[in-house]
Amino acid sequence: MSDNLTRETRARNADREATCAVLDSAFADGQLTATEHAELTELATVAITLGDLEELTSDIQTEASLPVLHAKAATDRRWIAVVIIALSVASGIGFGIARMASDSTAVSTFSTAEPKLHTVSGLTAMFRAIETKFGSGLVDEMIIYPTYARVTRPDPAAPRKSLDSRYDGELVETSSVGTREPGLVQIDVAELDPRVVIALLDGAGSTTAVQNPSTLYAVVDQTETEPTIQIHAGNDLGESGHLTAALDGEIMSIYPFKP
Repeated sequence: MSDNLTRETRARNADREATCAVLDSAFADGQLTATEHAELTELATVAITLGDLEELTSDIQTEASLPVLHAKAATDRRWIAVVIIALSVASGIGFGIARMASDSTAVSTFSTAEPKLHTVSGLTAMFRAIETKFGSGLVDEMIIYPTYARVTRPDPAAPRKSLDSRYDGELVETSSVGTREPGLVQIDVAELDPRVVIALLDGAGSTTAVQNPSTLYAVVDQTETEPTIQIHAGNDLGESGHLTAALDGEIMSIYPFKP
């Protein structure tokens, strides 16, 4: 196995199967409820990156050997900007760029800051990106982590299939995730208030009795009866819980951590 794996590394089927095995074991020894096990296993089978899989098992005690993920090497964007400026001046075409050398705005163009999706502004920006790229806010499902999200919708080229997109500041179509359920009712992000989602996330620790959550994500999808927001919380102590709410924020069910 490579020693240079990061959260952005694409997951293999073997990685997904290994994570499902950890979830099976956690269910067998009482760390997960049947509902949690079913939900997390479903997410594991469609995970795109190793980071997606890591999120699902970060609060689970296991002796399994899972990949060790390293921080992605940061690129000094200011250094790149200086090199571009130097090369342009040397070739005689950098009159305008040379002037930018002292302009901090020019350097900020290269910023790669991760979006903060567990904020109202970050979530609002993502909803706008969905509407802009796809021409509407209709989606089948969204899984919203702190710095990235997974958006599932019908494949335009094959509507009976589902297509996954990853949002981490921009939407990128990633892969087909299999057959789409017939008659699946979509959710319009225009009807989803970011303030409601953030309020549920902010209160998830106390609502689910999970102290200082280190793992926190929201799942927005359609149940058999209505669209819901599910909030999952977990911490480094192995405590986990989740809740389900309507789109207006009304709590429908709570599955708190029980010592």
